[in-house]
This record gives sequence, structure tokens and C-alpha cells, in this order.
Amino acid sequence: MTIGCGEALFVHNRGAAQSLFLAGRIGFAPSRTQTLAQSYSMFAPCYSVEGVALNDTLLGTQGSIGGLSPLDSDRILRFDPIQQLFFGQFFFDSGENPGFDEMWFPETGAPGENFELEAGEGFFYRHQGASDLDWNQTRPYELPQMVP
Repeated sequence: MTIGCGEALFVHNRGAAQSLFLAGRIGFAPSRTQTLAQSYSMFAPCYSVEGVALNDTLLGTQGSIGGLSPLDSDRILRFDPIQQLFFGQFFFDSGENPGFDEMWFPETGAPGENFELEAGEGFFYRHQGASDLDWNQTRPYELPQMVP
């Protein structure tokens, strides 16, 4: 099976503890564009990095639809395997509050409890727009210098 950059999958383990090994390549391209379809998409970060806070990505500035609640906003859902629950963030935009507009908020409340996009994790994205959203991710690290 081949998994492309930014694609995600979930493995449902119906038994005891299990190890899963995936092998791949580190992204060298300076940027990558990921298409998130209208309605629901699964995605993963394109670049291998340790935690990037959702509000530190450009996802919110590249076509996410904001609103006053999770019902009328774009949402990102993350599955917590320990609690066996989905936790969500929604893109807030009231049009009247510059300190909080165009930010991701947890569906349960307080600003600042923003989760991070981690390498090796998959997420669901619900896009409210009338067309697909193209998310351009820039490589967050410099390539190593090759010594002859």
C-alpha cells in the first residue's frame, strides 16, 4: 500500500497491543499543497516535525470557513486512542473580535487549548466551503548541507 504525502489512515486494532511499522521518506520539497475536499477529508501533516500548533499553521488563512460555533465552521477532529474519543477544534470568526477571529478553538471552550499537528497522526477535516480547500504547507526545516 502506498500512502501519499498528507494522506492519513486509521488502523483499528481489535486485539492485544500491536506494533505497526511504516517506512517512508522525509519531505525535501520546499512546499506541498494538500487538497481538503468539501465535507470530510482525512489528512496528516506533510512534513515530519514535532508538534505544530494548529494556530501556527497557515490552514486558517487559506480558505477555512469560520463561524461562531462548530456547527457553522470548519472543524478538525483528532482521535484520542487512550480515551477512545474524538476531540475537535473549530475555526472561529465572528467578524467583530480581532483578538480571537480567525483562530482555532477547542469545541469544549477555552482559547489557548489548541492541539498540535503531530507527525504520525491522522485527522479528520470538515470543510464547510462550496468548493475544495487547497492547503499549502511550507517545509518547516532547512535541508542539511551535504559535505563532499
